[in-house]
Amino acid sequence: MTSYQQRFATVLEYIDKNLEKPINLAQLSHIACFSAYHFHRQFSAYIGQPLHQYIQQSRLEKAALQLVYRQHLSIGEIAEKATFSNSESFSRAFKQMFHQTPSQYRKSPKIKPWLSIVNNLGDQDKQQKQKKVTELMYNNSVINNDINSISIVNFPQTDLAVYSHIGSPNNIMASVQHFISWRKAHHTPPNQSKTFNLIYSDPSQSNEGDYRFDICAQTKKKIEENTFGVFNLTIPAGRCAKYRHIGSDRFLAKSFDILYGEWLPQSGEQLRDFPCILERVKMFPDVAESETIIDIYLPLL
Repeated sequence: MTSYQQRFATVLEYIDKNLEKPINLAQLSHIACFSAYHFHRQFSAYIGQPLHQYIQQSRLEKAALQLVYRQHLSIGEIAEKATFSNSESFSRAFKQMFHQTPSQYRKSPKIKPWLSIVNNLGDQDKQQKQKKVTELMYNNSVINNDINSISIVNFPQTDLAVYSHIGSPNNIMASVQHFISWRKAHHTPPNQSKTFNLIYSDPSQSNEGDYRFDICAQTKKKIEENTFGVFNLTIPAGRCAKYRHIGSDRFLAKSFDILYGEWLPQSGEQLRDFPCILERVKMFPDVAESETIIDIYLPLL
């Protein structure tokens, strides 16, 4: 069973890294060391959806993020990167999946792409299949998913420009897009200014009106009152437990479990009264989703 799981994990990782290229059955069956005659049925039975549907879903997820993060790309260019033959077929598929056209999503994204997939799966069996995909991709990521990979570091004082998302987690992408507009207007792109998030609560355990998620960029500038609602905030210097998460945001809960549930009770450490810090070192869609790097810092006394 472990070998079988590993084969499918390798296939999913290959798909993730090659979404902008043609992908065919012969390639994938060879990678998995399965017979091409049976692979599509094996994939559908094990993963829970047909191969072509999974690939298209993954391409549309990436396209949704490109609509937000890559404003310089036209919808036609994003459709081409997603291997659609024209913008019309791309728009139809996108609307069917996200209930917004690409242009509507670009103007006002309603939901984080992967959240809509989970919510629209329908019956419990499909949800279990999606959970299996998540487990396979997580376990195949280059993650030191044990407490021995956690280190204690001295986090330096860091001055930030911050926009606070307050409300439903499903609307975070609209807030991200809003903050990207501020970054462009103030010339603080990610390649020149580090990107952070501050995590105040677990979205699954918070009332929508109370949920807060800060979207941040490092800056030395004093920010005057502005229409964007962006303000200054400083992360104080201090000791932190550091854990490197590699892979999709959808796996973050597992990394938090390692930090809070396994490492912290055994460490003898006490948490400081400051939110959890995420530093986004490598971001999707700049890199494949499986190659995303997020450094998680737990502030300690």
